[in-house]
Amino acid sequence: MWTEWFGPSTLLTAWTLFVATWIFSTFIALWKWNEWVGPVERKNSEDLFPLAQAQYLKGDWYEAESILGRLIQLDPSDIESHLMLTSIYRRTQRTELARRTLRYLERLEDSHQWLVETRLEREKLNRMDLDAPKKRSDGFSDAA
Repeated sequence: MWTEWFGPSTLLTAWTLFVATWIFSTFIALWKWNEWVGPVERKNSEDLFPLAQAQYLKGDWYEAESILGRLIQLDPSDIESHLMLTSIYRRTQRTELARRTLRYLERLEDSHQWLVETRLEREKLNRMDLDAPKKRSDGFSDAA
């Protein structure tokens, strides 16, 4: 008796609307996933940066670099992490990597807010180049 409350066309329409709503909701959920998960990732990055900073201040360059790498994976536009990584590269005599990271950092959208810091890093890198002993063509250093 209750099966006859709605006709076949009404049931078909109701099921079609249900399935369409379900598919649409799934699509929206997948589309908005980053907005929902993003705050969790930002929270993780907020926990990691002070840890990287502590390792940096201890002089544990390898550990600080490792943590900064994870931070940059979470947020490739994290200017503070890139800047600290540039400093680590400079302190570990990897000047070419430092310059490359600095060039990338300067192309990021909000890098203008860090103009003073990026200029200081570039000056320190340039000073390192000037202070480095020059190599002669025979492979020996001019510094005696």
